[in-house]
Amino acid sequence: MNKIHLYPVEVYEFQFATMTNWVELIMQQDLKPRPNTGVLNCGPRLQELAAFSEMTTFFEHSLNEIQEENNYDCDGFRVTSMWGNYYPVGTAQEPHRHANSYWSGCLYLNTSAPTVFYDPLAQRALGQIEINKRPKIDATNFGTNVQHVEKIESTPGKLIIFPSWLVHDTAVTQEERWSVSFNALPVGVINQQTTIEVL
Repeated sequence: MNKIHLYPVEVYEFQFATMTNWVELIMQQDLKPRPNTGVLNCGPRLQELAAFSEMTTFFEHSLNEIQEENNYDCDGFRVTSMWGNYYPVGTAQEPHRHANSYWSGCLYLNTSAPTVFYDPLAQRALGQIEINKRPKIDATNFGTNVQHVEKIESTPGKLIIFPSWLVHDTAVTQEERWSVSFNALPVGVINQQTTIEVL
């Protein structure tokens, strides 16, 4: 039997070499608690602060690489919102997506809880009888065969950029977690250079 996996989702990874003491800079901002989670945020317009200009430039350079790779019919992508995140021990983020954006990104500032991405194919449970999958046990894992999720581990300087519609959360932290997140939208002329010739 051969399994063919269709509809993959591409998440891009970059490495930020300049690890200034970003945690200290975030601590200097006005950190406010996010309701019902215990997570603290600052922003959401850190991209406008001179102290974060090097980070913002790196984010937009990474977005430019994605633009060149995919040849999107626009003039590029720019950071439209950017915020810092502090997760005290024992906190987590609820599953969510980023509306009114195209790309979202997360720069990890330390090693802590991973980002968890959920299966985007909601149609799996629509228009058919729903049958639960029972857990399986194999040599490497207990409870395989359950809801499909993917995890990306947090390591200092790792930047991930993903489609903003992709539902994700953060696992419960076993130690403090620091990160900077952003959203980006296309800029300039959009969808004007693509022509379709009808024969």
